[in-house]
Amino acid sequence: MRAKNCFIFILAAMAGLAASCDKEGVTKERSRVEIRFASGTKSKDPASEDKVNDVNIFAFNSISGLMESHVYLDSKNYGKVPLTMDLLTNISYDIAACINFGYRLPDIRTIDDLPAFRFYLVYPDDYSTGMPMSSMYKGFVPGRQDGPLVMEAKRMMAKIGLTIDRSALNSDVSMLVEEAEIGNCPKSMTPFANSKPDGKSDIFSKGFFKKGIPVDSLNFTGNDGKSKEVSLYMLESLDSGLPPYIQLRLNYVSSSTNSGTGKWLYYRFYIGAKEGDTNIKRNTRYHFTVFPHGTGLDGSPSWKVEFTD
Repeated sequence: MRAKNCFIFILAAMAGLAASCDKEGVTKERSRVEIRFASGTKSKDPASEDKVNDVNIFAFNSISGLMESHVYLDSKNYGKVPLTMDLLTNISYDIAACINFGYRLPDIRTIDDLPAFRFYLVYPDDYSTGMPMSSMYKGFVPGRQDGPLVMEAKRMMAKIGLTIDRSALNSDVSMLVEEAEIGNCPKSMTPFANSKPDGKSDIFSKGFFKKGIPVDSLNFTGNDGKSKEVSLYMLESLDSGLPPYIQLRLNYVSSSTNSGTGKWLYYRFYIGAKEGDTNIKRNTRYHFTVFPHGTGLDGSPSWKVEFTD
């Protein structure tokens, strides 16, 4: 009998506590939150870079860090069905978004698990589901902030523009690009933490490349000796010990030398924001200009780089 009375007392105390919490504004009311993504600067190469096909959204309680909601819209529903989450009113949330990952992600238990979470590419130019992007918004409070939650999506890949300046080559030299490739391309990255390849096994044996017609722009030289631009892409790679590089396969002809049928001249140079720095950051646009001199065969080709966020 005492045990029964004790149990009733505990229930009454819990009810009183719940009522007290309600009076202080912590209720079980829910708000339907619509989520949108801010448009950013996009390019047309590849054509899907500005396209959102599917979205995973995770809501984490800002105090406990526990995941309270996970919503996924696939390519059949995104844009046709509003992207919404039902969240507790007057509770602070940290919202994480994974865009164009191609499938419903497993639930992520806590926000502390996010930095270790890795996204994998099947192959280096895998855009069948669009350019992979991620986003994080901290401290969103449903019920206090009017209108939709607008999140800024950031591309997880860097865009690398490449041109060739032939103005310093000897007049008898022809260097036609057959293929441009980025070596040491990571297979995976951490969307919510600074990323580097997870060892040599996390590097594609052949990186992002273009050949044939897609690189012909490098072979149209203007009056200033400079070619048009070709764009390449790669996932972020920071302090990896496996520095990314660009390799050009060239058909070389001069009055004294030619590469010959089935033979090629290769140019290779490491890339980064500056010489000695081979970090390639996500959501950054780099521009490299290869600048061969004389015969183009003596020493390494010089290059220069410009980059912007």
